[in-house]
Amino acid sequence: MGWTVQFVTDTVAEVTEHQVAALDEELLEHSGSASGADKRFGATFSVDLEISDPVKIVEQAEQIYETAALRAGMPDGKIVVTAAMTFAEHDRELAEPAYPELVGIAEVAEMLGVSRQRASALQTREGFPQPLAVLASGPVWPKAWLVRFADEWDRKPGRPRKTAAA
Repeated sequence: MGWTVQFVTDTVAEVTEHQVAALDEELLEHSGSASGADKRFGATFSVDLEISDPVKIVEQAEQIYETAALRAGMPDGKIVVTAAMTFAEHDRELAEPAYPELVGIAEVAEMLGVSRQRASALQTREGFPQPLAVLASGPVWPKAWLVRFADEWDRKPGRPRKTAAA
């Protein structure tokens, strides 16, 4: 059965580009990819073992990782992230977008059933989520934030009454 495994290690020493490239080379036979910066390095690679127990997969993959790190001259450290998933699960994960679905004012207006002008005005309302970013075309939000706002919005129909001037 094929598995994709990932490890990340924190170290006390700086990790060099040369060391990361050496770790990449050491994991080449496992279709590995190494990365590192500052005092952290890690790798994602494949193992094809006749084991279905994820705990045993991680144990065997950890030996491969630690041996590769030693041969690559990586600094000593502590593994702080461990992950294992079947090839099928990894393929499903890779098929998902790496970023959230974003919406702008036009989509917000459609979601809330209001005009674009009203959607723009709602941005100043307390409880309305702050935009994730403001682009030249306007603010954008993760769609999930606006779905939650729409669910919680205490909408009052009609125009608000004008207050009389004193």
